[in-house]
Amino acid sequence: MLRNLRSFLSIGVPLPNLEEVLQNVRAGKLSVDEAAEQIRDDATRAYLPPWSLRLLRFAGSFFALVGMGLAIYSVSVGFGKTATRGTVVEMVGSGMTSPVVEYRVNGAVHRVHGSVSSSSPTYAIGDVVEVLYNPHNPTVAKINTFRERWLFPVVMVGAGLNAILLSFVLPWVFRLILGTHPSVRRILA
Repeated sequence: MLRNLRSFLSIGVPLPNLEEVLQNVRAGKLSVDEAAEQIRDDATRAYLPPWSLRLLRFAGSFFALVGMGLAIYSVSVGFGKTATRGTVVEMVGSGMTSPVVEYRVNGAVHRVHGSVSSSSPTYAIGDVVEVLYNPHNPTVAKINTFRERWLFPVVMVGAGLNAILLSFVLPWVFRLILGTHPSVRRILA
């Protein structure tokens, strides 16, 4: 079972096609230089198993899609809402704090809690912020700042796109580091 796991993870299988390459050289199908090139390419791939790049692309796609869903939700928060000014009346939490904003609608006082907490307070008690509320149900509200509406979507989409980009750049970087990239071979020659 351990042998199968090592094979799946590409551990201990540095050159999976070595025998095939050597047979092609013996049969005259490959020159020694072509075989060396293929062995270098295989050696590079051995450090990055194909499943790892697929996993990175899958995770990146997942994070990007979740971020886009959150962005769509953030856009929808503004539809049919009315804007008003509110005042930060307290910071709740220990260590990580989030604001509590008080706002008035038709003489009634309502409160909304911020959804983003941070260790360094971004608001001070008495700060005035914009609040979006449902005119039919004023208790349903959201603080209308970039941080409250767009932080999570931007972070998720950014992380996802970076993971996808990394999955395409990593093989090139490994080839560059190991000296198997054509431009490096020209410099070293």
